Amino acid sequence: MTKHRGTSLYRATVELTAMIVTVVRKADRGYRFTIGEEMVKTAFNLTMDFYQAYNESDNTKKLELVKTFIYHLEQLRAWLDVAHALGFFNYKNFPVIVEQCASIERQAGGWLNGIAKVPVTKG
Repeated sequence: MTKHRGTSLYRATVELTAMIVTVVRKADRGYRFTIGEEMVKTAFNLTMDFYQAYNESDNTKKLELVKTFIYHLEQLRAWLDVAHALGFFNYKNFPVIVEQCASIERQAGGWLNGIAKVPVTKG
């Protein structure tokens, strides 16, 4: 069950979550409990989505779980855009977080394509 921890996508997702938590912890109090809390929840959802999708054996369910993972990633990117527009981030850490999101997005896209190519067997 711990094989998922060795994958680069899992490590990247955990690193992104840690970055988000660190940024939110240092954020202005006015944003910490609104936008910050939502970003942290979404980042933790990413980690759980990965775990569920990685451990799912049924390809149809796995495909849906990976799509949910990608949806939560897109949701996090939207929160990041809003937070950036409000001055939530300093200029040093925002590009790093955006690049981490882009890396995860590329890997998740490859994972989605790999699952989509596997034929569904009925039997």
